[in-house]
Amino acid sequence: MRKRRPGQGSVIKRSDGRWQAEVMISGIRLFAYAKTKSEAEAKLRQLKEEALSISSRENSPNISPKATEPSSKKGTETVSELIDLWLETSGFKPGTIQGYKYVIDEHINPNIGSIKLSNLSPAHIQKLYNQLREKPSIAEKVHRILHRCFDVGVLWGELSGNPCDRVVRPKYQIPVKSVWTREQLQVFLNSSKDHWLYPLWLLIVSTGCRLGEMLALRWSDVDLESGKMTVSRSVVWVQGEPVFSSPKTQAGIRVLQLQESVIKVLKGLRERNQGSELVFFGPKAGRPLHPSVVQHNLKRLCKQLNLPELTPHGLRHLHASLLLSNHIPVPLVSKQLGHANPGITMKIYAHAIDPGSEVARTIETVINGVEEKKVQDSA
Repeated sequence: MRKRRPGQGSVIKRSDGRWQAEVMISGIRLFAYAKTKSEAEAKLRQLKEEALSISSRENSPNISPKATEPSSKKGTETVSELIDLWLETSGFKPGTIQGYKYVIDEHINPNIGSIKLSNLSPAHIQKLYNQLREKPSIAEKVHRILHRCFDVGVLWGELSGNPCDRVVRPKYQIPVKSVWTREQLQVFLNSSKDHWLYPLWLLIVSTGCRLGEMLALRWSDVDLESGKMTVSRSVVWVQGEPVFSSPKTQAGIRVLQLQESVIKVLKGLRERNQGSELVFFGPKAGRPLHPSVVQHNLKRLCKQLNLPELTPHGLRHLHASLLLSNHIPVPLVSKQLGHANPGITMKIYAHAIDPGSEVARTIETVINGVEEKKVQDSA
């Protein structure tokens, strides 16, 4: 086998199915992991750039030995310090960072935050996972956060390898989300028409949009003549203030077609709310409606109507389940929901897809075709 040149690096497939990018520079081995070979090759290029940066600093006569260490080295002696720097440079959306910080402050930092990176071992991680055994969803989030953070730590040269690669990963299966029947949905829509939030609930049910996307919707995003609605941003509340941002992925930006009944309701809403930029706004002018207000009103109405409690996100799930149960192709549903790829849709809504009838019809068509051909041949 041909020997690799120094600094060339390599991409190999691991026994666990993942791909590993690796490069050696000045005695320091840098690693990165990915799900596909192409992703690993992209990470290898990033590792090479980091390696070249380290090499150039080491070879510069004007830089002292201490300055040859990666710039991230200073102030990242412990797990919590590495996490802080990772979040600071991640480029994550405000809502993502807010969600991560909750898990970090509640479960990660109190347990392993003070451990020095030089002393960190898989046993520390495994002990944390074991403590969260009764909270599998939290344990899975902790693993996802730590794995992503430690991958970057490896890239920066703070860790020689990712300790999360040598632990028993928490097992968590997304629970099947209960949704209303068609009859229950009709009861809800018919009984809530006079409620001031009816247009919002109707829009979520009919489009499958996220609550944050709807609360960030402007009238300039809605063309009531053509019935087209553009989803291009979302809003989250961070420390009591609304923060608008674009979707996490390009797939989140989409143009949806509205039904005639929905257009009629929105026209009435626009007449009542003239002068407002936002379609749905709070008590203070120019500020979006707070999601807790929507959730509280929906919960109270469900109780009044004796319906199973459903959240605004549950209305989105209801929309998706209705489409999939009516055999709308998964790729189309994925685009409607703004998922990054159909695989995400399949993972969340597999329970809503009943292949039985479709499989039976397909087999019946094939069998009938064979039987008809036999009759034709015998004739």
